[in-house]
Amino acid sequence: MTPQIYLAFRFHGNFYHSYRGDTPDELGFGKDIRIIRHLLKTLDELNERGIPVQGTWDFENYFSLEQIMPRHCPDIISALQRRVRERGDEMQLMSYNNGLINAHTAREFDAAIRRTIHNTEGSGLRDLFGEQNGYMVRPQEMMYTPIHLKLYKACGVDAISLFYSALPFNGFSNFIPPLEFTERYNPLTLTYPGIDETMTIMPCYNTGDLADHLTLRRWVQDMRRKQLALDHPIDLLLLIDMDADDLFWVGFDVPLLKGRFSTIGGLQGLVENVADLDYLQFTTPYRYIQNHPALRSICIGQDTADGSFDGLSSWTEKWSNHRLWAGLERARILELQTRRLLGNDIPSPTQSLLDDSFEARLRILSTTHFGMAAPVMNLTREKVARDLVQRAVDSAAQAFASAAGKPAPGTFSLLDYTRGDSTSLVSYHAQPSRGLIRLPLRQAAPERFAIQDGTGQLIPSAVLKTGAQRELLFVDHFTASERKDYRLVKGEIPPPHPSPVTVTPNCLENEFLRIKFDPWGRLTSLKIDGDEFSPGGFFHSALTYGGKRYEVESWQVSETLSLGLAGLLRMQGNLTFKGGYPVRYEREIMLVSGMPYVYL
Repeated sequence: MTPQIYLAFRFHGNFYHSYRGDTPDELGFGKDIRIIRHLLKTLDELNERGIPVQGTWDFENYFSLEQIMPRHCPDIISALQRRVRERGDEMQLMSYNNGLINAHTAREFDAAIRRTIHNTEGSGLRDLFGEQNGYMVRPQEMMYTPIHLKLYKACGVDAISLFYSALPFNGFSNFIPPLEFTERYNPLTLTYPGIDETMTIMPCYNTGDLADHLTLRRWVQDMRRKQLALDHPIDLLLLIDMDADDLFWVGFDVPLLKGRFSTIGGLQGLVENVADLDYLQFTTPYRYIQNHPALRSICIGQDTADGSFDGLSSWTEKWSNHRLWAGLERARILELQTRRLLGNDIPSPTQSLLDDSFEARLRILSTTHFGMAAPVMNLTREKVARDLVQRAVDSAAQAFASAAGKPAPGTFSLLDYTRGDSTSLVSYHAQPSRGLIRLPLRQAAPERFAIQDGTGQLIPSAVLKTGAQRELLFVDHFTASERKDYRLVKGEIPPPHPSPVTVTPNCLENEFLRIKFDPWGRLTSLKIDGDEFSPGGFFHSALTYGGKRYEVESWQVSETLSLGLAGLLRMQGNLTFKGGYPVRYEREIMLVSGMPYVYL
């Protein structure tokens, strides 16, 4: 049988944007409604003309299919249901919460994916579009991490599609050796060492990749030439994927190019550009992989995400994202600590608080609360995200407070806990730990005191002052899941640490580490157990402004603190931008006795 080239179009739908608001107009999701209606109308008209093109769609469930679309555009849901039923359109998974999916815990992931298929609100793919033989996931922002091989399989998802693109909207092309020609347009088996489960991965391409070929016809014809030149020609699938709200699908009214350049003609122009090719067939990606086995196995070891650069760089670079993430992590930790205190015997009111915090976390984890674009973020969206973070933390904190109770005056407790949320697929176990404890002191705390452990022994400690703030420092060891109780003893002097940290303006040293500085405060040596790890000049403070790099060349020691248990240097550095704008740097470098770490 003569090999064919198959063509599929996939439309990525999400009515909840990081840069547009929550109004049914062009400043909100009105643009989505307008363009998706255009796509549906175009597909219907092409089908009526005898061109059997099909659509492949993925939507997040909570914001779009469950909240916005039933209220503002139920006709779109009805049209999708009709096309799935009558024209063979394909529905694919994204995630229930539009999630930053490779940053979910296993339990959060399980909820986000299982609710995509079925949920109590009836917005799952099975609820709206009926049973399917299987599911392909097109993750939001092309996010993937290796443990997903196990987690997706458990949810009944056996295939994934990621960009193999030449654009910044890329998924994995930079993380593996270049694929052969046939492999770029066929299913592959996605693997990872140590994980038994595998998934089928189907490479896809962005509409922007058309720029390499000028028109879709030229791209397909180039594929055909290479296909027929093979010793053993095989079928190929070109899967083109783009946001369903992109004006590209509508087309552009450019008189100079109209009729000459089909790429500007939207979906209709693309289809008409290739519909007469006798070797081309329209299909959908999951339908294609059912009849075309994977050519070979590949392994992706990194976290993938599209955007500026590969991976998560464009997601982690925004300061607002760090603030949201800190609150999310705080809520997670409070839940883990609450479950450590109560075990399996959790009272119903406490469980309700934990459930509320969990639901808020799922909402927080929408990618549109973090926003790849920098610095463009919708202020309404940021406020919603901050409110959800506050809700998640408050509910988890109430649950923790009810579990922990109120300590007696002058006492406090610390406990070790399992650092993860175990599921049937991913298990976490408590481990022994040794760490530096840093506790802020209230203003009412006495000037002189010592810390007594549960056996009545005074333990070495120190108080670190930063302006008007005071912080209690001590080191302790915990067995797995151990709880320890402490008492503050007013008027006592902490016992001296047997191995105090040495501090001079040019050197910091404890049992493990020795850090040396030159007369200008620049780090010249870092020795660990006597071995040199820095020949000098590896630690710099600088910024780029107006295309020029400015580096702090000289540091002045503003304070040396020798606290016995800890020692630290505080330094200041100055530089001046072109135009005379001053910048001041401050840094604090601390060593703690008994700990092989640098606290910076």
